[in-house]
Amino acid sequence: MAEEQSPSIFSEPLDASMAACTITDPAAHELTTLLTTTTTPENVTVTIAVTTKPDEVVVADEVVVDMLSVNVKVNLGQSSLAGERAGSVPSEAMFTIQVPADGDISIYAVKDKLAAAVGVPAEMLYLEFMSQPLGRCHASDPLDEMEVLLSASSVTTWLAKFPAWYVICKLMPGTPVDPYVAIKRTVALQMGRDPDEEIAKATADGSLHHIDNWEEHKVRYGITD
Repeated sequence: MAEEQSPSIFSEPLDASMAACTITDPAAHELTTLLTTTTTPENVTVTIAVTTKPDEVVVADEVVVDMLSVNVKVNLGQSSLAGERAGSVPSEAMFTIQVPADGDISIYAVKDKLAAAVGVPAEMLYLEFMSQPLGRCHASDPLDEMEVLLSASSVTTWLAKFPAWYVICKLMPGTPVDPYVAIKRTVALQMGRDPDEEIAKATADGSLHHIDNWEEHKVRYGITD
């Protein structure tokens, strides 16, 4: 069976010289960055083709993108979030990915590279460098990682100087619990009360984010001297 060919925006197959190459859909000119791409361990050279007319292609100058190898230590642990795959990635396994040396890549794109290697969706991965998060901090964090570039941090600068250093990858933490809610639940359990009911009452009367003093505690739980 002949191998199925991917759809092309070009009217003729491309050859090394790009002769007789025409773009049949000028609106798709942004996709022509894929015309010729050569990769080496040090950099990626991209020849960009820009359409000026439906029957003409103008080849612009070459753009050289320096690449940087980034080591990532992955520790997914044992979690139901990652399913069986988490158990198949050795603890503290090390992966190496390539990113632009200037950090011109989104945090989501970095995670997407790792997701393919570890088998866990990018949305479920948490990255940190020097104890600082790269991207979202927890599952409910609204930060759009597609809009945040790696260059917003100093990661590539430090890793260029110290290539043995690494980024840490874990599973995304769950939504953090409000500490006042945790305190109210703990006290309710110690006092033999339903913690959910106590949280509901405290929310209703506005005392959820208030820590009772001893006198208030006695009144709340009916303690007599």
